[in-house]
Order: sequence, then C-alpha cells, then structure tokens
Amino acid sequence: MSYIKQASYLHKRGGVYQYIRRIPCDIRPHYKTDQLYFSLRTGKTKIGADTDETLTAGFSDDNIILGAGNDVGNGKVGNDTLTGGAGNDTLNGGDGTDIAIFSGLPSEYSVQETGKDLIITDNQADRDGVDSLFSIETLQFSNGIAQLTDLVRPEDIDRGIYRFFNVDTGTHFLSGSTVERDSVLTT
Repeated sequence: MSYIKQASYLHKRGGVYQYIRRIPCDIRPHYKTDQLYFSLRTGKTKIGADTDETLTAGFSDDNIILGAGNDVGNGKVGNDTLTGGAGNDTLNGGDGTDIAIFSGLPSEYSVQETGKDLIITDNQADRDGVDSLFSIETLQFSNGIAQLTDLVRPEDIDRGIYRFFNVDTGTHFLSGSTVERDSVLTT
C-alpha cells in the first residue's frame, strides 16, 4: 500500500487545492503581501497593489488577492476566491459559490451581520482590517473553513438559517446561504 504525503505548501480549501508560500523576510519589502496564494483550479489570479483599487474577476473560477489599500474585490459568475489582505475591503462574491480567505483563526475576528451583509473585523492590528462581505458562501481561516453559524449565534442571524438533514451521515447541518439552500433543495 502506498501513501501520498501532502506537501506543506498545498492546502485544500473549498474542494480546491491552493499553493501558499510565505515570502522570505529579506525580499518581502518588494512584494505587496507576505504570502503568495495561487488557486490550482482554472481561472486567473489577480493581485492588487498597495493602493485603493477595484479588481473584478472574469467569467471562470478566479482568485482575487487584494493589496494593502481599502479595496473592492468583485467576483462574477464563477466560484471565486477573494483575499482582502490589509486595509478595509469590500468582497463581493457575485454568482457561484465563493470563498473569502482570512489570515488568522476565527476567534481572532469579530463578526457583525447587517441584513444580508457580513462585517468581519480582524482584532489583530495591521493584518486583515475590516472587511464587508456580500454574496460569500464560505469563510476560510488559517485553521480551516468556518460557517456563519460558527461565528454568530443562529438566533442572532438576521437573514434566517436553513436546517438540513443528511440521510447518508444521519447528521444535521445549518446554513445561512440561500445558494446552498437552493442547491440542496434541487438535488
């Protein structure tokens, strides 16, 4: 029997492998971020500068990495991955099942929901800032994926929580995503 060891720089996020490497300290000042992220799925990677800017995805599964400014990242019809980085950013996933990536652990963030929007505040200075999320289905933190119900008590969620029963595993799961709800209902 053979085993395949996963390299420490490959991480599976949202069913997609990501290549993530820290930039060495001696050359880090020449880069816009301290890590390189590349999605290993089809689509393009767009990397922002340290100024305020807007980056918009194409029509496939794209990866948007914003710089240190107060930026806007717009997904479109694909399953996009958006990383806010430093600064106060707006991440709009658009259509598809989209992922927002954060640098720390879920416990290092404060979450506020206003209607259908999430405001996620990094409690660590000079890291992710305050990000406004729209149409984002998955939240990726340094230790894995967190759902809205992991961050906010279900009774405090404004838009409703949908409860499903998985007949294969005999467990329930909760979702605040209408995209996920509609996907479950149509399958």
